[in-house]
Amino acid sequence: EIELTRQWKLLGGFRYDHFDADFTSRTVATGARTELSRVDDVVSPRAALVFLPTSWQTYYFAWGTAFNPSAEALTLAANTVNTDPEKTQSFELGTKWQLLENRLSLNTALFRIEKTDARTAEPGSLVQTLDGKQRSQGFELEVIGRPLPSWNVFASYTYLDTEVLASKDVQGGVPVKGKRLIAAPEASFSFWTTY
Repeated sequence: EIELTRQWKLLGGFRYDHFDADFTSRTVATGARTELSRVDDVVSPRAALVFLPTSWQTYYFAWGTAFNPSAEALTLAANTVNTDPEKTQSFELGTKWQLLENRLSLNTALFRIEKTDARTAEPGSLVQTLDGKQRSQGFELEVIGRPLPSWNVFASYTYLDTEVLASKDVQGGVPVKGKRLIAAPEASFSFWTTY
């Protein structure tokens, strides 16, 4: 963290991951044994610019990268063992406000996540390549704190717009290109409170 001025800060960092997976499977009928292994070494950088105009408000822009190795689900297969990790980068523009004398926090952010080398199956084959592209973007809003001495609250809402921008995959005879990502709800809301 570097303090450029009293109101501006620059944050940066990186994460190094060594992902070493060994996988053994046996076929029940024949007793055949298959052993697969894969090692991935990836550095994921991140950076953010933070503006603090007053003691109760913060504005920021953040960028970062991440990766999903082929063995992310703790399994390997012949069609994924030689596939490099998927890589993503994320962009976020947000603000945090401390209200009611720091008893309540209001956080909101616009975000975009781009996966430019998503796994996709080669046509007529089960071999996975990194020719796909995916995008997730949206916004989130959170209210967290203790508005009264005996009342705690946490509420959040997220809107998520996702799309498969490029893919060779076909499901049920229909290309997945142009569709929403699986298991990515368009809207989600959570609320928790104690008194």
